Amino acid sequence: MGVKERLWGREQAERTFRDEPRADLTPHPSRAILFKLPPFKTNEEFVRVIKEAEAKNINPERLKLIKHEVVTYPNKGTDCTKSHMAAEDHAAAKKVGKTGVMVQEALMLTCAHPKDKGVGVNVGYSHRYYPEQRDPMFLEKATSVLDSVEFADL
Repeated sequence: MGVKERLWGREQAERTFRDEPRADLTPHPSRAILFKLPPFKTNEEFVRVIKEAEAKNINPERLKLIKHEVVTYPNKGTDCTKSHMAAEDHAAAKKVGKTGVMVQEALMLTCAHPKDKGVGVNVGYSHRYYPEQRDPMFLEKATSVLDSVEFADL
């Protein structure tokens, strides 16, 4: 997998937030994505860069952001953030006969690769559901996946 030559473009963000229509409501991890990071000096600046890029790349015609929290995540030995996003999906593929807005929720880990701070690594776990069908164990499952991430050499 090569490093993307653009900073967190819409294509990467949409894949991360599972913007594809699908009727399956089960939680699923998304792909790990490598992308080019701009230079940053502090962990606080890194958090700001990631939050701004995530917010900028949400498709406002399709998704209405309900929640977007980005915090530093020191557990991986490099600069990392943990993002929790939830959005109403106004163009979701739905089960036959179902009406109403679906929700997309994602927990994402974004880190500067420990061997090259110019390479960003993003791993996410997401779930689409009708508001009354939210998985109460979503955050626990997602955190378990993100905590299992290990870095390989580039």
